[in-house]
Amino acid sequence: MPEYALWSLFISLIISATALSRAGMGLYRFLPAGNSTKWVVANQEYTPEMQDSNSNTRRPMGKRLPNIIPNRPFWHYARIISMRNAYNLLPLRHRDPVHHSNERCGTRMSLQLHILWIIGLALYFMLPVLSGLCAADPGLTVKGEHISIMEKTMTEKSIDNPWFIGRFHFVLPSTLVLSGRSQSIYRVTIKTVPIPPSGPQIIWADRLTQIRSLGLPPDETDAVVRSFELQPGMPAVWYRNSRQFAQLRMLEAMKPEVDHVLLMARATDAGKEYLVETLLKNVANAYETGHARGFCVEHGSIAGEPGENEQARASFDHPSLPSFEITFYTHTVREPSRMNPLSEIDDLQAQSAREGVQLKVLKDEPRSAAGLSGRENITSLAEPGAAPFVRFTWHFPGVPLRSDQPEILLEASARLVDQAELRAVWEALLGSLRQVPMK
Repeated sequence: MPEYALWSLFISLIISATALSRAGMGLYRFLPAGNSTKWVVANQEYTPEMQDSNSNTRRPMGKRLPNIIPNRPFWHYARIISMRNAYNLLPLRHRDPVHHSNERCGTRMSLQLHILWIIGLALYFMLPVLSGLCAADPGLTVKGEHISIMEKTMTEKSIDNPWFIGRFHFVLPSTLVLSGRSQSIYRVTIKTVPIPPSGPQIIWADRLTQIRSLGLPPDETDAVVRSFELQPGMPAVWYRNSRQFAQLRMLEAMKPEVDHVLLMARATDAGKEYLVETLLKNVANAYETGHARGFCVEHGSIAGEPGENEQARASFDHPSLPSFEITFYTHTVREPSRMNPLSEIDDLQAQSAREGVQLKVLKDEPRSAAGLSGRENITSLAEPGAAPFVRFTWHFPGVPLRSDQPEILLEASARLVDQAELRAVWEALLGSLRQVPMK
């Protein structure tokens, strides 16, 4: 809160406390004297006729003339309250005793106004804070309807890192490192690469060198069919990458950004190049940085129309814990997947008696994550001569042709001795799993 606001609040509290004390002091000392024009002042009757305009003595000797509370409705004094300041400037002998009675009314109104002013000031400074708390997504900064990637800030005590994979985001402890990632939309494989100090041209030059070294087909030494610009400043290349299918063509293009480049690739048959070129142009135009919406890549997202062919995969390792691995996979489906995460375990159980394998199903129950009803499995496996390990699995079969509800498979495995840490990571992943806004 700004310093001037603190001082204003402090001063208003003092004024309100003073007004409250003045109101309280007048309540117990004076009572109305029925409906007459008489007033009880220090146990003595007082009437307007008792006032001597030629005398300076207007009250019992030695007693202060305090506030007088009339037995009249509050509206009767509405016009008097507005004249209170002007009335206080009159000489004492020209004041009517009735006017003294408005002091309590004025004090009450003053107190009410100050209390309302304090409440308004508090709401003025607290509403932005409350709004931020209500709108904030855990671990993320929200801008309107989009989740900001670049402006994510971590507190000193935070141990979680946000990850945006395809149509979903989640958090994992910073002790886990990304070991692999891939994604595709409209059957276009996309990824981003940071720009080195030498500039984006070196990235494209290295990629062309790799393509030309393919040497496909056998009678040719250069696989490149055509190099061109897909759009101004966006280099592209058509090349052959299959010995078995001579008509298969691959298009790759690069879109430079401020600190990274977007790489796109899509295969097609010869004669359909124009359609694929148009598709890659649309993907490049739909790519944006700074916000996570639509289909997320490493440094940005594709904010175009939902696709019927989307796939995203990411795997994470723990550098100091062997066999500790987390895998996240999504894929759009045309019909709900019938995959059973325990299918391979059923096969192992048939061999366990012969080979001495100890296999236990610790959990097999429904569980929801990201608003989707999936199934969670926890199994342990101990093989002779190998360290026992535990595996966690969560599977959602997917909704046909719904890119926001694709098939999801989460897997986590570690040695049995690391089960406690694996469980903590697992709960953090499922508990933080959320869908990214579509638009």
